[in-house]
Amino acid sequence: MQEVRHQIIGDFVSQLYLLNLLDERFDLYQMVVSEMGFDAVCFSFEPHSFIKPKIQYAPIFKISTKFPPDFIKIYSEEKWFKHDFTIREISEGNLQAKDWKQKEHSGELKDKEIALIQLARKQFKINNAITIPTMNNTIGMAGSSILSFGNDDNFTSLKQKNLNTLIVCSRVFSDIILQQPSDFSRTFVFPNLPQITPKERIVLRDLVSQKSLQQLGVAEGMSESTVSNHLSRLCKKFKVRKTSDLKYLLISLNILGGYPRTKD
Repeated sequence: MQEVRHQIIGDFVSQLYLLNLLDERFDLYQMVVSEMGFDAVCFSFEPHSFIKPKIQYAPIFKISTKFPPDFIKIYSEEKWFKHDFTIREISEGNLQAKDWKQKEHSGELKDKEIALIQLARKQFKINNAITIPTMNNTIGMAGSSILSFGNDDNFTSLKQKNLNTLIVCSRVFSDIILQQPSDFSRTFVFPNLPQITPKERIVLRDLVSQKSLQQLGVAEGMSESTVSNHLSRLCKKFKVRKTSDLKYLLISLNILGGYPRTKD
């Protein structure tokens, strides 16, 4: 029976609450994972979209110092997230921890899903990995992938000793960083979103503040036609069909606060 290492969890949670920034908390998280004997960790988040047609956002990653960055680069450029069994299973509601090699040989995966696991192993020496889902709700889906570059026997031993503790630590980390939505959005949501101008940001701000379309931008002296042009461009940038979809997207992702700007 796998144990839960309560001392590690208690110390980890106490230290997490002493930190304020997401980067600081992730550094602590990767240190705890390393102390358990694993080589690298990656936390990823993919926002959900409820707009019709649905938008599939690429996952955004936070990786530890030893995680192969070129794997993330190829994964993103080749859109491997469309063939990632962990994303598929989490989206289907399966929140159990996922051993990549066990899944590879389970007969449950599609050919391209198996190819992704084999690419990770052959080209990036990711011999073993576990993905721990930490969230799947109206905001999006998230999870941690913990890697081992060692042999199968060593990985099996580490997994047997630490899996339950890893699951608790990973889910606590995810829950705590979500308590600061602006910091979370800057790291995991903004990279998927288009750049906007200061004037477009004003229109969006007014849009989510329950003002009528006729009131948008009035305080800044914008005419109705100017606002209409801004909204038309914003809908194209966000790949939505109408203003109501744009408003719903902004509210559902909680992304306006701190949204990056560009120059006019």
